[in-house]
Amino acid sequence: MDDYKLSGDIMMNKLSKFAAVKRALLLIGQAAPMEISTLLPLNFLNGAGPILHLYISKIVIDEAVRLIDSNIRTIADLAGMHLLLGAMLAFLMVIFLLDATRGLATHALGSLRERVVGESRRQLLTKVAGLDDLSLFETPDALNTLKLAEGGTEHLWQLATGIVRLMVGVFAFVPALVLTLGISWWVPLLLFLSVLPAVVLQGRVEEQSWAVEQSQVSNERSKDLIERMILNETYAKEARLYSLHEVLLKRWQSYFRTIFQAKHAVRTKGA
Repeated sequence: MDDYKLSGDIMMNKLSKFAAVKRALLLIGQAAPMEISTLLPLNFLNGAGPILHLYISKIVIDEAVRLIDSNIRTIADLAGMHLLLGAMLAFLMVIFLLDATRGLATHALGSLRERVVGESRRQLLTKVAGLDDLSLFETPDALNTLKLAEGGTEHLWQLATGIVRLMVGVFAFVPALVLTLGISWWVPLLLFLSVLPAVVLQGRVEEQSWAVEQSQVSNERSKDLIERMILNETYAKEARLYSLHEVLLKRWQSYFRTIFQAKHAVRTKGA
C-alpha cells in the first residue's frame, strides 16, 4: 500500500512538472508571439546553415581537385565548370547569410527576454496587488513562495533561452543526421548516443538547482532584507545610529556563504 502511495506521489509530481512547463510555454507564447515567429526561421538558418556550409565546402574541394586533375588551359574552359562556380558563389552567400541571421537572432532574443520577463512580472504584480488582505506578508511560507515566484521570472527566461537553443540544435541535428546516414547506418546512432548523456545530465542538474533554490529561499529572503536595511534610506539612519553595520554585514556574509556553497555543490557535481 505504501509503495502504491509512493508511486502515486511520484506520478503527481511529474504531472505537476509537466503542467508547470506547459503553463510556462503558454506564457512565453502569449508574451512574445512576434519574436517567436521571427526566431523560428532564423534558428532554422543558424542550425542548418553550418551543415549546408560544410556540404558546399565539400563540393568546392571536390571540384577544385577535379579541376587540378583536368586539362584546363583557357578561361573559357574554366567558365564551363558551372558546378564549381555555382558552389563558390553559394559558399560566399551562405557566409553572408549566416552573419546576418546571427545579428538578427541576437536582436530578437533580446526582445524575447524583455517581453517574457516583463509579462511574468506583470502577472506576478497583478496577482499580489489583487489580494484583499495582507496575510501573504505575514506568513513565512507565503513569503518564501513569493520569493520563489520573483526568482521564477529569471527561470522563465532561462526556459525560453533553452527552447531557442533546442530549436537551433534540432535544425542542426536533422541535416547532420541525413548527411551522416549516407556514410553508414551506425554513424547517426553514434551521434545521437554521444549527445544523450549531456542532455540527461543537464536535466538532472537543473532539477537539483531548483531544489537547492527552494531549500535556500528563507536564507535568500533574510539576505535581501539585510541588503534593504543597509541600502534603504528608511533604515540607514537607525543602522548608523546603533552601529549595526558590522553585525548586518557579518550576517549577510554568512547567508551568502551558505547559499553559495549549496549552489556550488550542485555546479561541481554537474561539471
